[in-house]
Amino acid sequence: MKINQFIPIVAATAVVLAACSSPTPPPAPTTAPAAPAATTAPAAPAATTAPAAPVATTAPAAPAKPTDVPKPTAVANPVKVSGGKLLKTPEEVDAIVLNKDKKTEVIFWHRYSGEPEKAVTAMIADFNKSNEYGIEIKLEKAGASYQDVYNKINAATVAGSNLPALSVAYINQAASYRDYEVVVNLDPFIKSKKYGLSDADIKDIPKAFLDGDKAAQWPGETLGWATQRSMEMLFTNLDWLQKLGYKTPPTNFKDFEEIACKASNKEKGEYGFALTQNASSFAAFVFAFGGNILKADGSGYDFNSPAALEASTFLRGLYQKGCAVEVPRTESNGDQTRFAAQKALFAVGSSTGATFYAQAIDKAPTKFKFTYSMFPQKDPANPRTNLYGASWSVFKVAPEQQLGAWLFIRHFISKENTTNWAKSSGYMAVRQSAADQAIGDAKNNPVFKDYPEAVEGYANMYKLAQFGQTEAPVAGYDPVRAEIENTVMAKAIWKGEGDMKATLDSSVKKANDILKENAPLKK
Repeated sequence: MKINQFIPIVAATAVVLAACSSPTPPPAPTTAPAAPAATTAPAAPAATTAPAAPVATTAPAAPAKPTDVPKPTAVANPVKVSGGKLLKTPEEVDAIVLNKDKKTEVIFWHRYSGEPEKAVTAMIADFNKSNEYGIEIKLEKAGASYQDVYNKINAATVAGSNLPALSVAYINQAASYRDYEVVVNLDPFIKSKKYGLSDADIKDIPKAFLDGDKAAQWPGETLGWATQRSMEMLFTNLDWLQKLGYKTPPTNFKDFEEIACKASNKEKGEYGFALTQNASSFAAFVFAFGGNILKADGSGYDFNSPAALEASTFLRGLYQKGCAVEVPRTESNGDQTRFAAQKALFAVGSSTGATFYAQAIDKAPTKFKFTYSMFPQKDPANPRTNLYGASWSVFKVAPEQQLGAWLFIRHFISKENTTNWAKSSGYMAVRQSAADQAIGDAKNNPVFKDYPEAVEGYANMYKLAQFGQTEAPVAGYDPVRAEIENTVMAKAIWKGEGDMKATLDSSVKKANDILKENAPLKK
């Protein structure tokens, strides 16, 4: 897509997104020490090792009115890419020579705070001091949220300002950047004989993590690198569950509905299930019923399939029977607050919110055991879970700076560093070989000293990673998330308005129009 077609739409949309995104407090993804983003979702929006505090892990939120997007306008200024070039082969990467006597400056835009920011800062200091290439990483905070970073990059692109060499980004955001040709394909760097990753390195990273940085309209390209991942999980009050006569969280939807309805007492304000208006939670249910949000080839959205209809109808039924309660987005951390107050037996959110769930329960009048687990599944033999998290993308700056950014990514995802990052942020360690240490750190985390079952939930995520699915790795997903949240969830599911199939069909049509405008398939 050309600049005058794409950037104005995304930039304008992103501004709305920032204003309408869910609160960024202690749950949803992110940091224990410094309170992260809402514990819901890209972009966005998840952990349970709850080391220190995670950083918003749910996929990026979306505009309240996705249709209120201004008409595209021409952009006069060219993008300044500081000698930028798209490297197409590993040999081109191998040919780059970095001289330790000549500093290569790499600007890194981020949104971290609290313990995660301290951890990244420390790793950068170590890298700057020890790397043999003269690379100097300069950390610059681009905002308080991933959406802020997205807005800033779009604004810089439109204005023709300099872009960073490295930035945090969800895959749908990276797909937008790639469409505008300001983000690079990392495959030549990954496969470089001189600077790349070994086969052992690749095998050490779950395939679902790697697949999460591939966009359908850019086949064969890797638009970012996983530095953190979390999952949409089902949080369960184990003491309450036991009082109802059950030992473990439900694994199928028949049992889930039975337990949720048994736990509900509208007069006391108690419900079996509390659900926040979040597209990633909706996606998790669709996945669990065997459906998808986007078609596998990226040609269109698919959340009106029979499986998605079944998931939506199931959720509507829970509300109509009084077995579930909606948590408005205006109610900051409402799912976690209600859960801690024992007003909801089950809640849904990012695994990185576990720290905040534990802290909320600590402050409650009555403490109780809790855990989090994968959603119930329609087909337990073929489980599917919503896996997400922002990655790091490299921008089309000078080749030396691109390589410097890549080498820092490679440094960051070493076994030692990814373990430390998991401890500091609450996300999963991105290497399987780091899982045992990350789990051990979670067990030793004072936040979880009274909640060993929650640590077990965290440990189990490393087994579940292979079943991870990505919501919609395409440009323009933000406004589609808004459509799902404001129409499918708020109206059709919560309020029970209209025919469910007709609503899904209408929303998918709007979503496909957005897809066509923002992310046409490359032939």
